[in-house]
Amino acid sequence: VSERQSPVDLEAAAYGYRAALAKDKKFIPASLKLAALLQRQGKPQEALNVLREAEDAGVPPIALQIAWGEALVVAKEGVRAEEVFRKALAVDPKMTAARLGMAAALDVQGKTEQAKGELEVLLAESPDAPGVRERIAQLALKLGRKDEALKQYRAEIASGKAQPVLRVAMAKLALDLNQAELARTELAALIAEHPGTPDALFTYGKVFEALGDASKGLQEYKRALKYETSPELQLALGKLMVKLGKEEEGLGALDLASTLPEARIERGKVFARKTDLARALADFEEAARLDPTNAEAYILQGTCQDQLG
Repeated sequence: VSERQSPVDLEAAAYGYRAALAKDKKFIPASLKLAALLQRQGKPQEALNVLREAEDAGVPPIALQIAWGEALVVAKEGVRAEEVFRKALAVDPKMTAARLGMAAALDVQGKTEQAKGELEVLLAESPDAPGVRERIAQLALKLGRKDEALKQYRAEIASGKAQPVLRVAMAKLALDLNQAELARTELAALIAEHPGTPDALFTYGKVFEALGDASKGLQEYKRALKYETSPELQLALGKLMVKLGKEEEGLGALDLASTLPEARIERGKVFARKTDLARALADFEEAARLDPTNAEAYILQGTCQDQLG
């Protein structure tokens, strides 16, 4: 709790971690948090002493090493984390946790290609290791290789170990790659089993829009409202309602998405068509305030101001 306060009470936080360790010297999370805290205070020797005490208490050295490396990754200290994981891999080159940690440490440093290579080595050694293909896909996306990422997602799903959210991610990527039919097939199967999966029905609606079936898309957006009410969903619903001639309903949905610049623009366009130029201009101005880089918002403002004289 003390570490979550603003400003952070470092002394109180350290006291709390030491109190936890007094009860259980093998409690790794407290040892790591305390060591990281001492490091932040510029006390590296005390930090090392804490880790040694945990080792003396019976925590396996390699487990402590892996946990410390993971803590360094979270702290964005990629170089130090890489050193930790390299030492672990020198002891056991096939240690899955160390290989995963190495990939994370490299990625934190911006060495995404090397990180991906580490995961590919792990996948070759342990083809059944859960989640590895998903991580490779995420790194492939960072590198702009969408086709490769889709291939890895599909392989993970085919293994039968993929979580529902990963199946939604795969469908979104397939849709982005203009493979709407693939996305439709995957989402249909997922929704039959887990209809409440975040973004599943929302993405399903987008798929039908892409396939040219606006009515079915609207139906799926409305079904999605049973499970989520995000501004993004309201925006998609509002735009489609307006497109289908249901302006009043569409405006209601766009009102609920008004924190998004695009929703303000879409609502402003409806007002402009109704010649309610003052309200249209207010929406276009707010869109520009929310996103100063949105050129369309400024163009539409100019058009309104011109019409208003």
